Amino acid sequence: MNWVPIFFASLMLSVAAIFIARPVAVRFGLVDKPGGHKLHAHHTPLVGGLAIYLSVALAWFMAPLLGLGSMNSVFVAAGGLLFTIGLIDDHIQLSVKLRFAMQVIAALLLVYSKVVLVDLGYLLPDQLMPLGVFAIPLTVFAVVGAINALNMIDGVDGLCGLVSFASFSLLLFVAFISGSQTQIILLLCVLGGVAGFLLFNMPIRGRARASIFMGDAGSTLLGFLLAYLLISLSQGEQRAMAPVVALWIFAVPLMDTLGVMLRRVWLKKSPFDADRGHIHHLLMDAGFRVRQTVLLIASLQLVLGVTGLAAYYLGVPDAVSLAAFILLFAAYLYLISRPWRIVPRFRSLHAKSGLTVAGVRYVYVGNLNPDTAVADLEALLGGSQHFRAFEIYKGNSEGEGSASSTYALVNARETDNVPELLAYLRKNLARTQQQGAATLGPVIRQYIPRKRRNERRYTVQLDEGEGIGGFEPRKERRASRHRLVYRS
Repeated sequence: MNWVPIFFASLMLSVAAIFIARPVAVRFGLVDKPGGHKLHAHHTPLVGGLAIYLSVALAWFMAPLLGLGSMNSVFVAAGGLLFTIGLIDDHIQLSVKLRFAMQVIAALLLVYSKVVLVDLGYLLPDQLMPLGVFAIPLTVFAVVGAINALNMIDGVDGLCGLVSFASFSLLLFVAFISGSQTQIILLLCVLGGVAGFLLFNMPIRGRARASIFMGDAGSTLLGFLLAYLLISLSQGEQRAMAPVVALWIFAVPLMDTLGVMLRRVWLKKSPFDADRGHIHHLLMDAGFRVRQTVLLIASLQLVLGVTGLAAYYLGVPDAVSLAAFILLFAAYLYLISRPWRIVPRFRSLHAKSGLTVAGVRYVYVGNLNPDTAVADLEALLGGSQHFRAFEIYKGNSEGEGSASSTYALVNARETDNVPELLAYLRKNLARTQQQGAATLGPVIRQYIPRKRRNERRYTVQLDEGEGIGGFEPRKERRASRHRLVYRS
């Protein structure tokens, strides 16, 4: 059977639904308003969930037409319940208790349709580990946990959608290997729906901001879909994968949510309080731009999922795979609990990758001779019609007038111009060095202002666990060691 048209049919349905629903959402106030801890500055329609639920409905409608049998109608109805509650919550902000109750009901509907975690796989040699009376409670816990885990990582444009897309793609591979045709058509439709959403939500070059958001209607529905597919593909006599593989395919949302909640408990806070401790916050504090952050985290999810699947298909025992995942989570928890350590490491990774840091508009030119700095800068910028503004700084203290303590900041005007300016300066420096005109060898890089909340040398630990990671910036500030001596 040719499956490709199904994906594109869902993609086109998703795009059409978004085009139609976007002005309607604005008209009726179904928008995400800026403010609080939110990063966006515009009213943005919350219609992503509609595109995704229509893709599920499309799969439910097409499966019998293609002779694949009927899809689980109770599952589709449970998804419709979560989508409806999420849509209402996006509009009028429902109570946490009511939303949680609806999630539990949706999970119980799955149980009613016989989608249940019956066992944990072969965690003991040649012996299944059945759950017995704990099967239903653990199923409800897993479904509700997956819903909220995916909801909690929906913090920047494109992240929830692209991480979900990576997980669904891995599950599609599993379904193809096992020949689960009903799951294949569902996954293709869902992937098409998510792809259509990402066309409007993903931060891409030339678009300053997302034109739609997923909202709780979309993120809770995606979490429910993942829970349903992970359970249905990992249970039964004809299971397509071991239950432990589900941990790897859902690794990033699971580890990030558990890690953040455990850190909040350690700081004596509510595990549901909002903060900037998620992995995407730490990456952005290290200078990664939104697009870079999203691609990096989604790639991490893909790599971890492939790792879990490779271990399964290569015959690695389930117990070994579980132990490896627990060790990975322990390392992850250790790192995100110490932002003053991990953020500088992320910053170093970013610099070595040659990426442009978010918000940076200056290029640093260091190791200048204080006596010829102005002439050297003018020579490096010679011929440029755009990059002419620069400032030169010199060491304050006695004995700091050496070449190594004098540097310049060249204005790149816009963040996107930084790579162009870096290339221009480095090209001119190489040319002047070949001609023997430059002897000092200036250091040329992006000028990245440090954020004190992520630098341990500027922080003190608080008894009450306030601030990021239990730390806050010191009140005193170091006096500047450099002074401005020239501005072009």
